[in-house]
Amino acid sequence: MGTPSFINTPARPSQTGVEAVEAPEETPAPLETAISKKLAISRSFSSTSQPSPGHTSHSPFVGTTAGEHESSDDEQGICGEMKGYRLVDCGRFSQAVGEIGVCSVCASPLTAREDLTGQRGLLSKLSICCTNTDCGKKAKVSDPYSQEAKSVNARSVLAMREIGRGRAYLETFCGVMDMLPPVVGSAFMVQYQSLTECSLKVATDNMINASDYLHRLKGVDPNDIIDVKVTCNGTWSRRGFSAIHGVVVVISWDTGQVLDFQIMTKSCNACQQQKTRLSEEDFDVWLDGHKDSCANHKGSLPAMECAGALEIWKRSEEARCLRYTEVISDGDSKTIAVLNENKPYGSGVMILKYECVGHVQKRLGKRMRAVKKDMIAKNKVPREKVKALKETVKKYRAQLRKARCEVKEEKKRENARARRGGRRGGRGGARGGARGGEEDIEPSTDAEREVVALEMEIELVEEEIARWREEIVTETILDADIDRMQSLHGKAIRDHPGDLEGMKKACWGVFYHYVSTDEDPQHHYCPDGEDSWCKYKQALATGQEIPSNRTLIPHAYKASIEKVFEDLCNDTLLSRCLLGATQNRNESFNSLVWTRCSKTDFSGKNAVEIAVSCSVLTFNSGKQSMAALLEKLHATPGPLSLAYFDSKDKQRLHQSRYVMKNTIKNRRKYKRRQAMTPRSADVCWEPPRIEMSPSILWCGLDALRPTSLGRMQWRLRLVVLY
Repeated sequence: MGTPSFINTPARPSQTGVEAVEAPEETPAPLETAISKKLAISRSFSSTSQPSPGHTSHSPFVGTTAGEHESSDDEQGICGEMKGYRLVDCGRFSQAVGEIGVCSVCASPLTAREDLTGQRGLLSKLSICCTNTDCGKKAKVSDPYSQEAKSVNARSVLAMREIGRGRAYLETFCGVMDMLPPVVGSAFMVQYQSLTECSLKVATDNMINASDYLHRLKGVDPNDIIDVKVTCNGTWSRRGFSAIHGVVVVISWDTGQVLDFQIMTKSCNACQQQKTRLSEEDFDVWLDGHKDSCANHKGSLPAMECAGALEIWKRSEEARCLRYTEVISDGDSKTIAVLNENKPYGSGVMILKYECVGHVQKRLGKRMRAVKKDMIAKNKVPREKVKALKETVKKYRAQLRKARCEVKEEKKRENARARRGGRRGGRGGARGGARGGEEDIEPSTDAEREVVALEMEIELVEEEIARWREEIVTETILDADIDRMQSLHGKAIRDHPGDLEGMKKACWGVFYHYVSTDEDPQHHYCPDGEDSWCKYKQALATGQEIPSNRTLIPHAYKASIEKVFEDLCNDTLLSRCLLGATQNRNESFNSLVWTRCSKTDFSGKNAVEIAVSCSVLTFNSGKQSMAALLEKLHATPGPLSLAYFDSKDKQRLHQSRYVMKNTIKNRRKYKRRQAMTPRSADVCWEPPRIEMSPSILWCGLDALRPTSLGRMQWRLRLVVLY
């Protein structure tokens, strides 16, 4: 009886708490009325269970220390009505029932018992019985055959999918917590399939509500077909080109809510399993009822996005009463071309494409880094040539030293022969004297001729080294400057929505600003005013001293980078950027999906469908919309669940405001630049000793690593030597 178990304490809100609740306000994406009422009750529960003055506040979602769990008579003021589920030590629960429980019929002591044969997953068959066998009085605490048992197991499956895990992890949790195991695999899959169907249904209803809200925002009837702007993007279950599943999502540009999605898959595990179990005839019969949930794509992974978008566009008029006539997508997407080729809205309706500004500015940075990479590759050949020629010069100089030593030894031998023959100086001395006055005397020995030849070879090789060195580009453009130009290019596009000429001048202003010099300042396209990012224009606006122009684009890079700006600042491309829109919403939605369904582990189609459906609910209406899914699963959300959903929504809003602060943005940019800066070896500098009584303090400053701004980070080290 020492095993913890789930104990359900049904909610019985007091009449006072219910009357104190006001009607909740309407939300843009309305939830069901019953769910809103439950949320209000949960808030009243948290408000009515406040402690009396002098006591510490206890929130349902604030952790407590081990010492805070000790009960005493003074804690009676914080005891509230029990709601929701608890992990209870069955041994202590049975002992407590026996100590204070008395049978209402025969006044005998009571005891808690569990029928292990009646266990259904996480809900056990518990009852409180009279110890008197003749009495036989019994009260059920939980019934594993009731709807309550199904709701507990459904909650456990949903909780595992919310963290991207399955039954194996739930079984591990139960084993570590000393609990009975969850439902068996077959029963778990039944719950899994039920969750898939319910989540798709609730997500579809939520997206229909989002389309109705868009109609009301436009001031038209929800049954009228209207043209809207959307962002469309595809994402895959694996990185690279090994994914099996893909998801195409359409998000409204006006409301920021998901309007529709399509899941594409290349293979079906159920088909592969049934082929081995059934005969051909039985498999064909089974396949007829399985076609709707089977694999729906054959082809490459990039084609998944086009095929999924085409399915969404075909049903948009009938399912949502919308026509997606203007689409914001990335530049390498072929979706718009496929849609205009198939004409889902008829031959008279063309679908317009707008570029994502984020992808355009990334394209600029990518191409500038490619220019830098090509320049480094071009420098590789002359550098290798110079290195090889230096090795040749080194070899020639070694041979030259050896030849000169031979000439010197030969002169010594000749002088020795001359002294033995009675001639002073001899032939060598005469030749040496003559050479001292005339430098064009031909060498007479093989060693001297070799010296002259080696000297000429070294001179020729050094001239060739000088020629190769002229081809080496010593200057380069920094990655931090590329990031800065990329950000300014995106800013120039966003600051001029609807103004093509102003956008074009602002984009070219970034290039001319970075090639300016003191002799030729080119800031005519930079923005004016004190708030300008250009220091030159800031100085003109404030009347301060004009700063020096530091050319950040080397002369060798100027022509190549100018070609990049010509390609990315043409009228055709910039005209598709007039909205100044991005796909950041789609990227945010993708992160929600793959948090619930990891890209590193294999996931079936059901797991992807649950992840996408739950992400739609969270993205469109917040965590509170998960209450509608629980209602669909016949697991009534209790006050604690609703309070948890409310707290997660508040936390998400707080985190969103935090990351949008300018100081946090600058910190992220600084970290990115620091990560791209090449780190040099550690440098250590030791200052002189400082004598102090009664000990000597040895002070040292250790340079850690240079930052991206060129400064050094120092660490003070004090060592006391006695």
